Amino acid sequence: EGETCSASVVTEARSVLWSFEGQKIRELARDLPIIQTRIESIRALHRLDSFFSMHKATDGLDMGVRDRLISCISGIHQAEPGEILGAQGEMIPAVYLISEGKIEYRIPDMPPRAYTADEFVGLGDAIHELPLEGDYVSSEPCRVFCFDTEKLQKMAQDAPPEVLAVLARIG
Repeated sequence: EGETCSASVVTEARSVLWSFEGQKIRELARDLPIIQTRIESIRALHRLDSFFSMHKATDGLDMGVRDRLISCISGIHQAEPGEILGAQGEMIPAVYLISEGKIEYRIPDMPPRAYTADEFVGLGDAIHELPLEGDYVSSEPCRVFCFDTEKLQKMAQDAPPEVLAVLARIG
């Protein structure tokens, strides 16, 4: 109740559509967790699309470059508080774009650096293939988009200088 839709749906082929009242879909999602997971994933992907469309640093990127950046996504992860997402001395296993929550970069004997929604974590480390000086730790429940480091490295190697400048600004 009170919610509105800000998009239109147009089918490209003959389709079967199901219609649910809001309360019924909430009950269905509660009873079938996979439905809730799918809804949350779609919502997260919509947020990602909005991020790349609206972010100051990425809105000027060629659509093909943005699509290639998005193609580097390997999954969506729900990190629990205290979960280590990258350990000191190792290469970061993935680059993270925070959708919700907070991640801290903890280097010994230094105050932690906090990353929050719409910030990339470990992009520079991954592109330059640098081992981490500290740990990336989820400091609260956190939903992140995981980007494949090898695909990002390949993209950076092939990219013109203006794309590298954008990657440096967002990372």
